[in-house]
Amino acid sequence: MAFVDFISYCPKCKMYYMYPKDEKDEDKKQICGYKNCDGELVHTKILVEEKIYIDNISKDREFLAAMNELRNNDIIAYKERMAKYKKIYEETHKPLSDNNIQSTQQQTCTQVNIPKCPTCGSTNVEKISVGKKIKGSMLFGLFSNDAKKQMRCKDCGYKW
Repeated sequence: MAFVDFISYCPKCKMYYMYPKDEKDEDKKQICGYKNCDGELVHTKILVEEKIYIDNISKDREFLAAMNELRNNDIIAYKERMAKYKKIYEETHKPLSDNNIQSTQQQTCTQVNIPKCPTCGSTNVEKISVGKKIKGSMLFGLFSNDAKKQMRCKDCGYKW
């Protein structure tokens, strides 16, 4: 990621805005205005990328305000903490490697809904056709064995 914008946030409605690094605070929006919010924006020197790492730890606005205060008062402690947060973010948001993607796709393909016989576990099953259901219900009425069943196992003959 290569975000070079600073963020400003509204402590009232929790909306945040991005501004280019070189834009002066007095040129930035001062009142939130999001859905008629009259909250006064807090302009920070926190980068958008850093906010992503902070949000991964906590989305609480007080936490963001504390991080902004830490950045303003002790930049070294802030940078150390951001390095830790970045590491945590990268550990919890690792992209899948090509091998992992292939094994995930293979697992997905093998776990497709394949009906199995509840009696013998065979996948050699067939759907009972509408014609057989109608024929059975005409001969035996609702007492037909096929009328209420959906599938038939070709190995053991069980119907369900």
